[in-house]
Amino acid sequence: MTPSSPFVSFETGISATGPWDQILPGPLLQPHLLRNPAPLGSDAYWMTEAWNESLKNHGLSQPNPLVGCVLVDSKGTEISRGATHPYPGIHAEKAAFNQVQNPQSLIGATAYITLEPCSHQGRNPPCADLLASSGISRVVIARTDPNPQVNGEGIKKLLAAGKKLDIGVLAREITAWNLGFFTQQILRRPLIALKWAQTLDGQLADDSMTSQWISSSTSRAYAHWLRQNYDLVLVGAKTVATDHPQLGVRECLRPHQAEPLPIILDSSGLLFNQKKETQALLKTKTLKAGRKCVLITTSSTLKRNPNSWLQKLEDLVILEQPENTPIAGLMETLSGPDLKKILGRPVQSLLVEGGSQTLTRIISAGYGDIFHVFVAPTLTGGEKNRIAIQKLLHQATRLKTISTAQLESDILIEMISEEIENRIF
Repeated sequence: MTPSSPFVSFETGISATGPWDQILPGPLLQPHLLRNPAPLGSDAYWMTEAWNESLKNHGLSQPNPLVGCVLVDSKGTEISRGATHPYPGIHAEKAAFNQVQNPQSLIGATAYITLEPCSHQGRNPPCADLLASSGISRVVIARTDPNPQVNGEGIKKLLAAGKKLDIGVLAREITAWNLGFFTQQILRRPLIALKWAQTLDGQLADDSMTSQWISSSTSRAYAHWLRQNYDLVLVGAKTVATDHPQLGVRECLRPHQAEPLPIILDSSGLLFNQKKETQALLKTKTLKAGRKCVLITTSSTLKRNPNSWLQKLEDLVILEQPENTPIAGLMETLSGPDLKKILGRPVQSLLVEGGSQTLTRIISAGYGDIFHVFVAPTLTGGEKNRIAIQKLLHQATRLKTISTAQLESDILIEMISEEIENRIF
């Protein structure tokens, strides 16, 4: 397994959330973002194919991890492949076996799987048993499954059945691909991701609040891809009132199979008393009918605004949190029953998109597992819209850079916390 320190970056052409050639539309995909192809027929080649297969049901398998499986015969020819179906459907291994035309082709074959096969009876039978009882002679796994019901038991079953095992091919990349799942299983809490675009001098917007986009179209396409990787996307009320973000998925390459549940943090009640023009605009964008949205505020705000226009919106769910602990209260809400009921499953991940005040409060409270930061080569000289944590250098939060990329003229820097590096990777 990959050592936790020093951290080694991903393979060329791979971001913290997937391969660039599977994320960006052709017109936006630049040559320097392409992967170096693994030697044809190598373990890395076939594991990449298994990973690509797992992308097919991106956004649909949660709370199960996204897993891909490719079966290759003894001569190095592909037999079949499969991905974990939308929850609660069959797992990748079973999907691949269902496509096998000739069972004799499995004798001496190799299975390439992005995650250790499950070993327990859940909604589906154990995939380890399926592999163990087959003619397959070798199993290549990217990394072990930290689920306490698996956690090496699938590997033990395969070894007991006499299968040859190799573990660790593309382990870093596929760990990052399912980071929400691994965080939930190992740390027993949701993954907290933070994303923002800034000027070179650290502004997230100009002082007049008239800027629409700091980053390039390629950066924005990747930002939309990011949203598909997270269960929830959170913004502060000031950002909603100023920018009216849609918080949806539009410009990335993959089929838009999932939309994050929008969360608005409005501790002061800013949105409760907006002008009619702003209300109308928000009803066509952030609070558009037909899409669930959650607003988190305090009981005192609700008491001050018993008949607000927000409370009349059919698809807006308003949740209360403690008065004096907005960020701690938010984190409790993430793991609570209300959001689980709305999603239909436990929350595995949250993407915080801003604005600067919300990001500052969350970082200052000690939260932040992975950071996606877009830096544009522009200078504004402003002072109002920047992350202001107020720490001295010796108190600084230390992060590990895991991925960088040039997106048109922007630089994307992706970083993880020390806890994620040491306990997940």
